Amino acid sequence: MKQYLGLWVVCLVLTSQPLAWSQNPAYITLDQAIAIVLTDNPQVKTAELDKQIALSQIREAKSAFLPQVNAKLNYQYNFRVPTQLIPAATFGGPAGEFRAAQLGVAQSVTIGLQAEQVIYNPILNVGLQMADLGIEITDKQVRLNQETAVYNVCNAYYNLQALYKRAEYLQMNVSSLDKLAATAQRLQKQGFSKQIDVDRLLLSKQNVEVQLQNLVLMQVQLENTLKLLLNMPFEQPLQIDTALHLPDKYSLTDDFTRTEMEMVDMQLKFMELEKKNIRAGFLPRVNATAALNYWGFNSVFQPFTAINNQLYPASFAGLTVVMPVFDGFMKRNQLNTKDLQMQKVMTQRTTLKQSISMEMINSQNKYNQNLLIFQNLQQNLTLAKRNFDMLQNQYKEGLIGINDIITAEIALQEAQGNYLNGLVQIRLAELDVKKASGNLIK
Repeated sequence: MKQYLGLWVVCLVLTSQPLAWSQNPAYITLDQAIAIVLTDNPQVKTAELDKQIALSQIREAKSAFLPQVNAKLNYQYNFRVPTQLIPAATFGGPAGEFRAAQLGVAQSVTIGLQAEQVIYNPILNVGLQMADLGIEITDKQVRLNQETAVYNVCNAYYNLQALYKRAEYLQMNVSSLDKLAATAQRLQKQGFSKQIDVDRLLLSKQNVEVQLQNLVLMQVQLENTLKLLLNMPFEQPLQIDTALHLPDKYSLTDDFTRTEMEMVDMQLKFMELEKKNIRAGFLPRVNATAALNYWGFNSVFQPFTAINNQLYPASFAGLTVVMPVFDGFMKRNQLNTKDLQMQKVMTQRTTLKQSISMEMINSQNKYNQNLLIFQNLQQNLTLAKRNFDMLQNQYKEGLIGINDIITAEIALQEAQGNYLNGLVQIRLAELDVKKASGNLIK
């Protein structure tokens, strides 16, 4: 049964239980499972949150273009008023001499508003373009996470269907061996069989029952994997559509789009904007500023009182222009670094494109080959079942020995396992073809 354990299990962290799951068994078809995982899978939710973060960052970037207004209050008390030197000639004294004087008062209070407004900032403009492209990138990441989640759910669902069908086959085998053991006991009483024949049939039955018990454990483990992918509580009973059918023939088309390629192309666009942002650092930045202040003075310590209870207004408006002159060649080196990074990504893009082409060819070949193999496995199962039924009747009539019937029963089990494994391999190969062509999500 190792072939049923080859499942790519992604370790996810359960976050919340948005669906109102109950303790009644939840019957979920494959289409329903896909619909659930497209919205409730933790990885998909994480990508959706990344998108919301990107939207919030755009609003954050746009706020830099709005006026920035601040209110301020400044209180200052000088225990000793600063002394300044004044030319003596100011007061009729001799030229070239200075006199010390204390100008001002001990206490001053300033209350005012200050506003700043961006007039021209090319770095902020490019930043908005980068933020908009970031939204598109997060959309693609959501899509990529959805594709991964759908692939894993389909993988688990197909394998679980095969386990249920395998358990059904084993139950039928147990029933057949039970009847054969009863026949052997009857023939023994009639002197046409030996006790060892009965024991060997009972041993074969016990071996099948052990396989069935192991299969039940594997079913529970795979059900838990599916619940994890669907963000279901582990205690929630689960029922699935156990009918495992042969899919309609699926072929690749020339018209396909891979999310990974789209994301790489967007990454290159983003890096171009990063270069544009670096170049914007060579351009000037212009800000407008304005302020309105009120001053109050007092010669003694009285924080809430001004001389003559009077405040003196002062206001100004102006422009600030910042023109980069020399940054030690930092921006030039940043552009060189970005060019090298883009060359690296373009090389990776070429490799990815070749890898996707190879994946498409290999997946289609694997799918076609599995279809051919399955036809033989289907015929083998039919022959094994027919042979077992024929030998079973012959044994009941006492025409053959126990060895023939046990050998036929083992061959039937092997044919059943190979048939189911072949059917699952076709389903998984179809899944790989859809993944290769970017058609996992219609």
